[in-house]
Amino acid sequence: MLLLQLCFFSLLVCLASGASSFPPDLQRCHVGDTKCIINTSHHVVRQYAKTGYPAAGFPQVEPFLVKRFDISDGRTGSLSLKLNFKDVNVEGLSGVKFDNAVGFGADPATSKFEMYGSIPKIVLRGKYTADGRILILPIRGDGDAEITLHSPKFSVKFKPGTQVRDGRTYLSVDKLKVLVEPQR
Repeated sequence: MLLLQLCFFSLLVCLASGASSFPPDLQRCHVGDTKCIINTSHHVVRQYAKTGYPAAGFPQVEPFLVKRFDISDGRTGSLSLKLNFKDVNVEGLSGVKFDNAVGFGADPATSKFEMYGSIPKIVLRGKYTADGRILILPIRGDGDAEITLHSPKFSVKFKPGTQVRDGRTYLSVDKLKVLVEPQR
């Protein structure tokens, strides 16, 4: 979710480069200037991850609360595992490093909006329940979870759309694909 917010913020930086209400302390980027978008995104995350930046519509993201997420191997039968997590605090997102941005053109209908990067370490703390089986042995459990992801690489790809409300046009996310690959 943070990655989506950062990418959306980058899109805002790009599209609002001529807006008079754009926060004056942020660098304005030209459409498609991915280097500027990366630099501005780094600035915003490092400065405002723990406090948020309401003037730019950037919420506090460190720690980031995830109400619920599920992990399943998708199998049934003699080998399966389902993990459910609730009220998970995610820490470490303020260390995000964007390596590459693709697209960010003027027309949301035709431009790509992609960001790639890594994070030194992410720690997730919350409650979990587990349900599964190995051969004939059931696996069940619940309790406190702490998961540490070392040097995860990520990619975020999204397709924005537009919505008209009260005579104004707003961006929305029509499609979103986030991949996170921990190194260990």
